[in-house]
Amino acid sequence: MANTEGELHLQAVVVGAMLVMMVVTLIALLLATQINRILGVTGMHVISRVFGVLLTALAVQFIFDGIARAGCWAAEHLNLIEPRQMKKIIIITLLFAAMLNVGKVVDYFTPLPDIALSDNHEVVMYGTSWCSYCAKARKLFDRLGVAYIEYDIEKSEQARGEYDALGGRGTPLLVINKTLISGYDRKAILAALK
Repeated sequence: MANTEGELHLQAVVVGAMLVMMVVTLIALLLATQINRILGVTGMHVISRVFGVLLTALAVQFIFDGIARAGCWAAEHLNLIEPRQMKKIIIITLLFAAMLNVGKVVDYFTPLPDIALSDNHEVVMYGTSWCSYCAKARKLFDRLGVAYIEYDIEKSEQARGEYDALGGRGTPLLVINKTLISGYDRKAILAALK
């Protein structure tokens, strides 16, 4: 908008584009459940990653634009582009990313106990197709070789009734060997399977 100051027709174009994007966003939010069903878990993961890359690219561009607009004085006197400082920024960014994904890293390096040797486990999962924690539970059961029955509480009224009767408030709701586990809790799941 600052570049269109004093030019009313250009300001109208910018405002019009903003309104169109607001309407498109509203429609996408209203149709989120249907879009999720069409794309599935994998499609949603792909779109999340693509938008993450786009957001990162925009952020980097804003940073470079800010450095360029600061002029040579800032680059010379504030040492904005000094390699040692850039290394610090990269290390801090990597540490922040590691903190956000510490659960995934721990799960990857923690060996799973040998639980699935006996098929005496009774495992029922109440969840939804779009739930990321349900996907984690599925992946854990598959890695362990544990058979489970899954009910989608959005697609089955009977499953929704059972879920409500069990006091479900979030997904996944797991019943493992008559032990009720609300949410994805890896330690509790492994303990219930022993």
